[in-house]
Amino acid sequence: MFLDRIYWGPSYPAYSYDCTDFFMTKPDVGFWTCNSYYLTMPESVSIAEVIKFGDYGGSTVFYSECNGEYSSGCLKFENIRFINDQVGYFTYHRCGDGTCSAAFLLYVTENGGNTWSLKTGGVRDYIMPFLTSAQNFYYYTWYSEVNGNTAKLYRNHNGVDTKLMTIPGSPTINAICFLNDSTGFFSYNQTLLRTADGGKTWIPLDTITGKVSVFSFPTSQVGYIVKNATSLFKTTDGGFTWVALGTQPVINSMDFISDSTGYAVGNNGLILFTNNGGQSWVVQPSPRNGKFKRIQFVTPTVGYIHEKNDGCNAFSYRIRTICDGSPDFIMATYDTVTKKNMIVWNKGINYSGRFSPLTSFNIFRGDSTGAMIKIGTLPFNQSGIFMDTSSVPDQKAYRYTLTSVDSSGYESLKSKPRSSIFLEATCTNITDHELKWTSAEGSSVVQYMIYRQQSGTTWQLIDSVGSACNQYPLTGDLLTSANFMIKAVVSDSGIVTTMDHDPISNIVEFSPVKVLPSNQLVTLQSGTVTFTVEACNIWTAISDVPWCSVTHSGFGNGTIVANYEENTTQSDRVAQIEIKLVEVPTIKQTVTVTQAKSPIGLEQHENIPIRCYPNPATSEIIVELTEKQDHSHITIYSVTGQEIMTRPIISNRNRIDILTLLPGIYFIRLQDKSHSFFTKFVKE
Repeated sequence: MFLDRIYWGPSYPAYSYDCTDFFMTKPDVGFWTCNSYYLTMPESVSIAEVIKFGDYGGSTVFYSECNGEYSSGCLKFENIRFINDQVGYFTYHRCGDGTCSAAFLLYVTENGGNTWSLKTGGVRDYIMPFLTSAQNFYYYTWYSEVNGNTAKLYRNHNGVDTKLMTIPGSPTINAICFLNDSTGFFSYNQTLLRTADGGKTWIPLDTITGKVSVFSFPTSQVGYIVKNATSLFKTTDGGFTWVALGTQPVINSMDFISDSTGYAVGNNGLILFTNNGGQSWVVQPSPRNGKFKRIQFVTPTVGYIHEKNDGCNAFSYRIRTICDGSPDFIMATYDTVTKKNMIVWNKGINYSGRFSPLTSFNIFRGDSTGAMIKIGTLPFNQSGIFMDTSSVPDQKAYRYTLTSVDSSGYESLKSKPRSSIFLEATCTNITDHELKWTSAEGSSVVQYMIYRQQSGTTWQLIDSVGSACNQYPLTGDLLTSANFMIKAVVSDSGIVTTMDHDPISNIVEFSPVKVLPSNQLVTLQSGTVTFTVEACNIWTAISDVPWCSVTHSGFGNGTIVANYEENTTQSDRVAQIEIKLVEVPTIKQTVTVTQAKSPIGLEQHENIPIRCYPNPATSEIIVELTEKQDHSHITIYSVTGQEIMTRPIISNRNRIDILTLLPGIYFIRLQDKSHSFFTKFVKE
């Protein structure tokens, strides 16, 4: 819930002249009002500008200048505000003497700041204007009276001014704040007033006595104010009643992004944060020690701070937060059920009020070039879990990032990347084995925990290592077959995830010697099969039966060749091949060769009464009977015992079409009343 990072915007300059104010309309679009004075001959010049800026630079969208002997300070642009990303305003202050006349002019834009037009009304000066729409705004102006200046509060609707209040005695005007066209506040001297009818009537709020110049209303009912720069108050009924929240150092501005979460800034680089409605505040890290004039959040996760020093320089800082709703809260972990990567984040609260509600999240994955490619979209109303079904976690680590999209179509900046953890078991030489894993990029890892699971048991924590370590030796009792997994213990606050809130690696199966496959199923004919050996040591292989001979030894990764004889028995048979490590003879693995019996259990006869030719054959065979058989039929089987076809015997010489058979070995069975006979043929 705290500031994740505060950094200088790449093109949000610190101008060498007086920039009086700024306002952001989007996370990457904003406006400065700036002023400068040049002492030149034969005459000096004052310049005022409205500068529209963003990530890709800035440009002047409105410009004015004042020339002459008295031009120093004769004009000033200030108080720039927007009520949405299209409608905004600023005040144009002409002052001084000579050729300059004193006036506060109001300029308005309705096209996002591309063009500006003068707002006209019944009076000349628009001081401290507050727009509620393009057609409606409030302001005050001064009138000189015999007994001092008089302040008058006006409402301007469609260019027509209506006087709302007259305050004599040269009052101090502190602030004007409206929540909508009807409900607003007006602070002057030590008095705070509230209206609910657009300024026609005002109610003094007697519980608030003092100068109120800072307002923040995240909703129409919940609001916060600062009195006398240090005392904070909160309302939950739209401003009728207020509760004191205590005092803080001088606060110049605050902005609440929800009814309980907000930030405040002040002098000496002060940044405060609360997530409990102002009951307590936490000081945040600050980029500078200057006077922070204003803080403004454009989305719940992107805001800006405006610094104005005592000289002529102004600065702005973009801040990214990890508050609720931020896609910065992501975790790339491993799902033990699907064996795929799972992206998990705390989607948080879908803020309303002045923020457009979030509608979805986009998920990106890094490719081989480092570019982030969109791999999916998840609606906001679903849980913040995305399964990367195309990931292969047991082959490599992946990098992920997220963006959020709101109802206006705005897509946030990508969150900082998070990477999955890829674990592998390796050997460095003849006797050394170790686990190696990739770092959990983007997570504040405190330590890595190593888990082990032997066959038929639960996961056991065997050790932990520091965050800078990404390998672990396997020695002693650990040199037996088992599964391993790494869990990264992270300190990121606010993450709501699975697996005890911490990302885990893929599960790797470790064996000092690994032989695959575990079994080879072969037919009754003689032949050869192979097994693949993965080892870091010298190994030996021994068969337990004479009918299956094997490669006797090897070093490191290799192949075992098993030669087996024809099975002439009436039962399946199994050869067990034991592979041992020479340096560690207690470590061994057994694989098997399972050979099928005569596939259909036929009786063997030295003089069988059938003959098959040609053999091999391609399209047909002729089955010839050497003896007459009564009530006989012929059945053809595959080597696995699957029945292929059955034909009745119609003569001593029978022609059978085998064109559709796949190449291979087949058996012919002759069945009469009391006996079965077989022979075999080869289809090419």
